[in-house]
Amino acid sequence: MGSQLVWSFRPVFLQADSLRIQTDWRVFAFTTAVTLLTGILFGVVPAVRTSIGDLGEVLKSGGGRGGTEVFTRSRLRSGLVVGQVALAIVALAGAGLFIRSMDHAEKTNPGFEAHNLFTFNFDLGSQRFAPDRGREFLRSMLARATNVPGVHSAALAASRPFAGGGLLGTLLKEGEDDPNRGLLALINEVSPGYFDTMRIPIIAGRGLTVFDRQGSAPVAVVSQALAQHFWPGENAIGKRFRLRIEANYIQVIGVSANSVVLAIGERPQPVAYLSVDQRYQSAMALVVRTDGKPSAVMPGVLKQVQSLNSNMALTNPRTIQEDIAAGLWAPRMGAALFGIFGLLAMALASVGIYGVMAYNVAQRTNEIGIRMAMGARPGDVRSLVVGHGMRLAAAGIAVGVVCGLVVTRLLETLLFNVQAYDPLTYASVSALIAAVAFVAGWLPARRAAGIDPVMALRVE
Repeated sequence: MGSQLVWSFRPVFLQADSLRIQTDWRVFAFTTAVTLLTGILFGVVPAVRTSIGDLGEVLKSGGGRGGTEVFTRSRLRSGLVVGQVALAIVALAGAGLFIRSMDHAEKTNPGFEAHNLFTFNFDLGSQRFAPDRGREFLRSMLARATNVPGVHSAALAASRPFAGGGLLGTLLKEGEDDPNRGLLALINEVSPGYFDTMRIPIIAGRGLTVFDRQGSAPVAVVSQALAQHFWPGENAIGKRFRLRIEANYIQVIGVSANSVVLAIGERPQPVAYLSVDQRYQSAMALVVRTDGKPSAVMPGVLKQVQSLNSNMALTNPRTIQEDIAAGLWAPRMGAALFGIFGLLAMALASVGIYGVMAYNVAQRTNEIGIRMAMGARPGDVRSLVVGHGMRLAAAGIAVGVVCGLVVTRLLETLLFNVQAYDPLTYASVSALIAAVAFVAGWLPARRAAGIDPVMALRVE
């Protein structure tokens, strides 16, 4: 059961049973040894401290009869509580930063409509198709996929979103042939209808059409990032560029909005979208937009495409939402782990504060009785006990915030639109810890306020 729970946290790109997760006796043996060693260590320290104590001093302080040990002498216990609170702050701050980062990432516009969209890859090179035969096959594939019930539209692309594939090339704009001034950009061969299927806006000019075919003048749609780099402040429509390794120029017919290429949160990437009819590629991806849930339509599309050639492998069939989830797996796992450890640390800190306060109340029973006999009100006693607990919590929060600022800076590269020193996160976590500490200190404080002065004095 535990292994199944751990496996449920795997990233979506790991298929079932791709890794073996099983219990290991060595892990249990190590955990048992650490647990026993911890118990022995923390049991020996107070035992040694008691054995070397001065009996006369103990009797003078009343410690042998439940006496009047003051709070400030419990330095070891107080130090442990402060450490527990500090650890809770660090862990919860890390979890809070990851959660805020994920929230920002999920609300980020990727530049296209990610819902009701799925893709899969294939390679006609394995079938040894000539370019003309390959173009014919691609047209047949699009027709088959589009006719499947539930499919709204379909298109081809050499590079699917978040895949990290595609061809990178150095582009040179017309009139500037210095290779050192070229721009490294993604070259993505796509079919007509790609921008409509992906719902990437064309902000100037037009998209690719069936008339941009083999034999016609080479054309391209460029991303806004590419247009602004080559022709800042100018109209890019009609401009020309070429690949450094080629002599023919390609004319810009349209400018598209920037869209995600590799990962949510990346800087706008320069992309040149070329016609797959003009630049045939054997390794492609089919992008399909559905009217409803993609998972219900995907099997039918795969079956229809497979019927064209049963020997061709269709790989990585996934929805775009799954690709986005895979990209956010690391921060999501970080939030889960930090959150679990943070909650455990907070629980230990609250138990520690409660234990220290309850112990001190028991040790100071007669002192509290004397205070109440001298006129102290129950509210004064509650303030005394709760105040000490809150001072421990405040010290732990201060230490935890300082340590957290150091630790979370190491996570800055995993955060999206959130600073490692985000004040809202630290303020929220500190307020939560303070509230828990108040409750943990309030329980023994209420008990202390209810002490009967007469019964307390009889103890002495």
